[in-house]
Amino acid sequence: MYAICGIGNWGHKLLQEFSKTQNIKYFCCKSPETAELVNKNFPNLERASIEQICKDDLITDVVVSVPIDCLGEFASKLLTSKKNIFLEKPGSKSLKEIESLKSLSSDSFVQVNYKFLFHEEILQLKKEVESGKKISRFNIDWTKYGSFGNDIRLNLLCHPLSILEFIFPKEKFFMEYSFNQKDYLLVQCYSSSIRGKIRICRKSIERKFSLNIEYSDKTTKSIDLNNGNILKKSTNNFIDKTNPNIGLEFASRILKKLEKIR
Repeated sequence: MYAICGIGNWGHKLLQEFSKTQNIKYFCCKSPETAELVNKNFPNLERASIEQICKDDLITDVVVSVPIDCLGEFASKLLTSKKNIFLEKPGSKSLKEIESLKSLSSDSFVQVNYKFLFHEEILQLKKEVESGKKISRFNIDWTKYGSFGNDIRLNLLCHPLSILEFIFPKEKFFMEYSFNQKDYLLVQCYSSSIRGKIRICRKSIERKFSLNIEYSDKTTKSIDLNNGNILKKSTNNFIDKTNPNIGLEFASRILKKLEKIR
C-alpha cells in the first residue's frame, strides 16, 4: 500500500500517475487548500503526517515530492521506518546529506526520479556507446516558459548531469560555468575525447529540451527529450522494482558532479 508526501504541481502529477494502478492510503501536505482539492479529486485518501505514515505497517511504498530542502528529512524518517521510497530528484539538498541517507537504505528500494533515463533514445544511445561507438561532441539545450523558484542547479541542471553520467559513466568531464545566473546557466564540458555544453534557460518564450550529438565520424543525431512517456516508465520501474541502479548511490554521483562545477 502507498502513501505520497508533497502535493505541489509535480506531486499532483505523481499522485495521478501512481493512483492509476496502486492503492494509495495517505497523502501528506501542509496546505489546507491543497488538502481540500486532493479530498475532492481523491475522496478515498486520508490526510496524514509523516509520522503517521512511518508508523503504519501497511504502508510499504512512499512517493516523496516535497521541496528540495525537505527531501533529506522526509527520506531519513521513511528509510528509518524501512519504507521503499520514490524520491524526487536530486534526492537531497547536498552531497553530505545524501551520503547519510545511503547508510539507512539497506532494507529499502529507493529510486530517485531521474525520469529522462527511461527515454527510449537515451537508452539506445547508451547501448551504442557501450558497443564502442564514439561521440566527439554534444549539446544539451533546455528552455522552459517558467519553473520553480528554487536553485536552478538543483532543480534543473541535475537532469542533464544524470544523462551524461548514465551514458558516459567512465568519462571524466571537467565542467565550468560560462554563465551562472538565477534563471540561466551555460556549462562547458571537457574530457580527453568529448566536448560539450549544457544550456538552461527557465524564463523563455519557447519550450524545448534536446540532446544533439556528433559522432566521431561526423554524423549527427538529435533527441527530443520532451517526447516519450517517460514519467509512466519511471513510476512503473519503482512499482515493479525492476532497475535498482537509479538510487541514492547514483544520486550521490550527480550531486558530487554538481558541487565540483567551477
